[in-house]
Amino acid sequence: RMMSFFFFFFALTLSLTAEEASDEKDITDNSDQKDPAEGYWIATNQFTGEHLCGWKFFVRNGKLCGIILSAQLSDSSTLSLRAHSSYPDFPVTGDIRKMKLFGTPWIYGLEKKADGVWRNGYIINPDDGNIYRCDITYHKADGIRHIKDYVQMHGTLLRLGLGASQKWPAGTKEEAEGIK
Repeated sequence: RMMSFFFFFFALTLSLTAEEASDEKDITDNSDQKDPAEGYWIATNQFTGEHLCGWKFFVRNGKLCGIILSAQLSDSSTLSLRAHSSYPDFPVTGDIRKMKLFGTPWIYGLEKKADGVWRNGYIINPDDGNIYRCDITYHKADGIRHIKDYVQMHGTLLRLGLGASQKWPAGTKEEAEGIK
């Protein structure tokens, strides 16, 4: 499936219009100060380690956001047809079903609690339209169990309370943009 990378869960804040989201502007470059959670992350199959999609996390208006840069079996024209038309506090105006998979803030609204610790945001699975409460915590590589930095993501399905966690390793820009 196009977006099987969300097989457990997932949903951050941008202040732009749907037209701006579809333009190829760099909406992520707004600060010289970087939180350790900002950067490129690779969503992986937690059982096989297969790379499923590449993300870029960034802070916009004090909130952590995340956009998909590449994904298996998807390209820059792929739309999020299974998403709902709107979501609570979604940072982009317009019908979300008509937004592109790449460049739309599927992770949004996370509030900083400490360096690398973000809470109370959302992640949307554009493959099925589900929205989850989302917390993200950055972890530095320990050189033993984890050879790369990673983010621990925890999502809880709204209204049902079902949750799961995933670890996404750090990647380069090229890796995050190169998943096919």
